[in-house]
Amino acid sequence: MLCVFCLRVFNQPANHLPNGKWSAQVDWTISLFAVRLYDDCVSCQAIVRGLRGVDLPLGDDTTVAVRAIFFSPRTHGGCIESMPYATFTVSDAATKRRLCGTQILLEQVDEKGDAVLLRKVHGTTTGSPEALSFIKTNLQTCLGSHEACRAASAQTTWYPTRLIRVDGSHAQLVITAETPPDGPYASLSHRWGGADIIKCTQKTLPELKKGIPSSSLPATFRDALSATRFLGIGYIWIDSLCIVQDSASDWAAESKTMLGVYRHSVVNLAATCSRDSHSGLFSTRAPRGLHSGPFAASNGAVSGSFVAVEAALDADSWTAAVENAPLNARAWVLQERLLSPRVAHFAREQVLWDCPGLAAAETLPSGARAMPHLFRRGVGRKRGSNLLHVPAEPDRALGQWAAIVDAYSRCGLTFASDKVVAISGVVDHLRARSADRRFSCGLWRPRMEMQLCWLAAGPGAAERYGWLPSWSWMSVNGAVDAPRPDAFEGYVVTLFAEVRGVVEADGGGRLRLRCVTRPVGIETRPSLRLVGAGMDEFRSLALDVASPPELKGRLFFVPVFGVQEPAAVSTGRAFECRGLLLEQVDKSEGLYERRGHVFILAKSDSVSGTSQEITIA
Repeated sequence: MLCVFCLRVFNQPANHLPNGKWSAQVDWTISLFAVRLYDDCVSCQAIVRGLRGVDLPLGDDTTVAVRAIFFSPRTHGGCIESMPYATFTVSDAATKRRLCGTQILLEQVDEKGDAVLLRKVHGTTTGSPEALSFIKTNLQTCLGSHEACRAASAQTTWYPTRLIRVDGSHAQLVITAETPPDGPYASLSHRWGGADIIKCTQKTLPELKKGIPSSSLPATFRDALSATRFLGIGYIWIDSLCIVQDSASDWAAESKTMLGVYRHSVVNLAATCSRDSHSGLFSTRAPRGLHSGPFAASNGAVSGSFVAVEAALDADSWTAAVENAPLNARAWVLQERLLSPRVAHFAREQVLWDCPGLAAAETLPSGARAMPHLFRRGVGRKRGSNLLHVPAEPDRALGQWAAIVDAYSRCGLTFASDKVVAISGVVDHLRARSADRRFSCGLWRPRMEMQLCWLAAGPGAAERYGWLPSWSWMSVNGAVDAPRPDAFEGYVVTLFAEVRGVVEADGGGRLRLRCVTRPVGIETRPSLRLVGAGMDEFRSLALDVASPPELKGRLFFVPVFGVQEPAAVSTGRAFECRGLLLEQVDKSEGLYERRGHVFILAKSDSVSGTSQEITIA
């Protein structure tokens, strides 16, 4: 159903525009207690879900301002491309800060109250036969008719070293070289979450091969086996059961096969909303808050009986349900999502299907038919994604890699030593499709210069990993923003530095850079800034580490690249310049370490000078 506030949105007289489109706007303020109280209102519950990702203390007494706008269907070439929809934007009434947004889709129903594109769900858990049938139907359709999915899937048969065989109520670990599988396998993405769970060890391996009692498995594993059986899949790969956890050699060998493990799985079951292995793959839900049921709407532009659901595939809703979910805060999971040909996200309220041919939800099973225009945020959906493609244009390829870097750096790792290996499957995939490119600790060659100008997001990372080179974004344990060369299309980009090579070593190695080094100093008051020749138009300094150790060596600004509009090239006007703050750690060897990212407005004399070749560790 809809509450009295939200129902008013769809009965507010429409404002008609000359082009034939229309809209109607309604604003109101309401306490969060009241919003949460309307637990059977589709739009109020969509707002509640959106607020889960807000990093602010929001109590029941918080007053929010809601702006709802009901829009006419989108059209293209005179043809209607979508159904009517409403956007709900929620802000803190006191501070005016935007908190979240959501979109609601409407479809007119027939005299029986039935809709074509929007579906009502009945199951009270995401593990109901209804929810699992949604996955099974999409899997069968994908395997049978999705050209985009066939092109993206592995074309050869390959199996991991070990799999869990699912046979009726029985499960056992099999060594695939000894007992060759006779069908496809699924994979499970989950959070260990510090939970004490059953693992494959050198001691337990023989017992697991005999059989795995259901009672010994945590809820997430039991649910995953149940889903696998329902889908008619005979095997599943689960990391903690298929890698010998107390064998360094087995872990090292198996971690190198992650590309194959996920690429060849027929579907990935993602425990998206679960915080640990005991939370379960399935979750309980209240179906009444996912579908409005028929209601009357009349605003001078539309009139009749309609049903409404949340636009679960829209950027705001997808971000709340998937991108900001507990599972996707885990760094290892990023490559599991990217490499798997199909993912079934077990979100909190419903299952979401994601493959290159279709993004769909239980309430939106038709996907693009209901929502032909989908905006992307973060990793996003597979449909229309090009993150694992290697375009011919190098700048576009680096822009796609930057999106992966941004997402990966915002995820957490239990063991810092996994920073490189937890993304290695994606690297292996991209490297196999671009033989002319070389990978060095998070950066690609050639065209490595602009990639050096990553910057720490926010106040900087908590610490630097000393075993990784300072020039790599992998050396810090926090979020970074990677430069996107494709964003400068149409501008004149000038390089002031040249990468001459990387001396490979464990962890990445030392970088040889031919560049201009300009001595600078740091002032901390009234704000953090650089001083020195050419720093008159200083704009910002982003230190790599929020609280760096005392800088004992000499500091230098190294300009790396500049960007300006074509018309400004001959005018001598200042241009945007990005570069590095380096500390000299060994003068005799010409050895430096990176300390931060610098942005200035520069003129030619600010970046000119005698180039020299230096080494950055």
